[in-house]
Amino acid sequence: MRLPVGEPTGPSRFVQADPKLAPEFLTALREDRLGDWVARHPEQVNPAR
Repeated sequence: MRLPVGEPTGPSRFVQADPKLAPEFLTALREDRLGDWVARHPEQVNPAR
């Protein structure tokens, strides 16, 4: 799992936190509710290797 980010922009090519998903993710992390967040956003979980 990773912090949701958007596509790199600008000449520096830095990534920025996704303005919609990142705050929800950080709140879930802070409140120990990552399981609920993952259930709503399974596409944000990296597949097992």
